[in-house]
Amino acid sequence: MSSALTVAIQSAPRGVKVTTKKVKKANSPAKSANSTVIAKSRRSTAKSVANLIARNKYRPDLLPAALARASAVISAQQPVKAKNLRPAKGVRAEKKAAL
Repeated sequence: MSSALTVAIQSAPRGVKVTTKKVKKANSPAKSANSTVIAKSRRSTAKSVANLIARNKYRPDLLPAALARASAVISAQQPVKAKNLRPAKGVRAEKKAAL
């Protein structure tokens, strides 16, 4: 027997979009999905995703995968930090600057 309860985690413009399935609406696909956008910090988002899965009695074995996906989505949304280039030092740097 398979579980009809599924969880999808996607990127949203601000935060993470968590989509869950409703069992009672399985025959009407347009109404079967319930989406929630969580725009919080990484820890708060993880706690919210964990609570959504646990309180709605979804499969507990999918919890680590859902948390990892939510964390990866948040990481991908962070701006890339510019590398701090150190100025060249030493004899070779002086020779290169002289050219």
